[in-house]
Amino acid sequence: MAQTTGALSARNAVVDYSLDGTTWTTIGGFQNKIEATNQVRKTGEAFTFDGDTPIITAGKRESMKIKYTYVYTEGSTDPQEALRARFEGALAVFVRWAPAGATSGNFRYASASGFISDFMYPAVDASNAAPIPGGFTVVVPSVTKALIP
Repeated sequence: MAQTTGALSARNAVVDYSLDGTTWTTIGGFQNKIEATNQVRKTGEAFTFDGDTPIITAGKRESMKIKYTYVYTEGSTDPQEALRARFEGALAVFVRWAPAGATSGNFRYASASGFISDFMYPAVDASNAAPIPGGFTVVVPSVTKALIP
């Protein structure tokens, strides 16, 4: 098989979050990293006296944890403040991202309603000149892939 020529970098990625699943806020100007865990499907197995290999069955899918890292800022509508409120209030949040950008025909991955399981409050270090990071991890039941219209 020939080497691929369709590799992508994240330079055009678009990242959004929603508080209601309808109205989306783009945070690509703050966001710099998404770490999505694999979604795992439970499996089971049993052995019988007849045969040398197990009988394997498939069960339900487990939840996913998606970790977001962004640049910390202190604006009242910036991600740090909006998502902190969702975390502290145990309120639902939706996330989505388009690796190649939000252009018609590209793919977008969107979560079902989930909850922020951990939230990064700002850490400061006088010896570090880099922007202060912010972030959160959201636990969702699933992510769906769709074409952007």
